[in-house]
Amino acid sequence: MCLSVISDEVKEKYKGRKTAYKLFCYVHGERYQPIGLKGICYGGVVLPRGKWLNEADFREDKEIGTIETGGYEAIYPVGWHCYPNKDDASSCTLFYNELIRVKVRGLLEGGYEGNSHPVLIYKEIFIPKEGVNE
Repeated sequence: MCLSVISDEVKEKYKGRKTAYKLFCYVHGERYQPIGLKGICYGGVVLPRGKWLNEADFREDKEIGTIETGGYEAIYPVGWHCYPNKDDASSCTLFYNELIRVKVRGLLEGGYEGNSHPVLIYKEIFIPKEGVNE
């Protein structure tokens, strides 16, 4: 779910958005943030529901604050990777098995995953107590 391309147009288009779609790993009744491919994000941590989650509180490596794009052409801030719409999120379920509509705030960056799916990077997400699996 890492950005391949950073796009100011994507960021501008979805600025002000209050909800987005987040993919999770759901195992034995617990919701986990997927392990980041770059080895820095949130692996194996159960994420609580019903409160705002700042990505920095769940990062494995607190020293790393940026990620290079897949093409190593640009650097963007570490944050929660979310999709602006259900269709784009649903097409990226290779490693994840739960899709939840979450509240979002603190848009950090926007771009594309593999030049096709828009992805938004947020500082905070809120997983509803009764998740909206869509």
